[in-house]
Amino acid sequence: MPAFAGFFLSISWILASLSGWRHLAARYPASGEFVGETHGFSSARFGWVNYNHCLTVGANRDGLFVSVIFPFSVVSPPIFVPWKSLRASRVRLFFRDFVEFEVFDVGGHQGQFALPRRLAEDLVRASPAGFAIDA
Repeated sequence: MPAFAGFFLSISWILASLSGWRHLAARYPASGEFVGETHGFSSARFGWVNYNHCLTVGANRDGLFVSVIFPFSVVSPPIFVPWKSLRASRVRLFFRDFVEFEVFDVGGHQGQFALPRRLAEDLVRASPAGFAIDA
């Protein structure tokens, strides 16, 4: 059993690193309990890694929140990105509509992730006026 747990955590850590999750979590750590509307068992694509039905995503006036369910959360801490650091655009991936969020700050491009279009549009409604999804 300990060997399986070690193997599982190792694979999870590799995927979190390759996807860019760990980089974003280091740059934009969520602090404390998120306050705002959330959607559980959601899916997203971080880099080349799909997180299917294992995320909680939420939004409030300050930004966008993403966390992964336990036990993956051991190596993938929650992320909170302020709206001012995000740009969003509509994309089509594998015959499905998504919104790709690109993360920028004074250090330049920090990463990106894609959410299903309907979910992303629902989350963006919580953003301050002026934030929009580009066509």
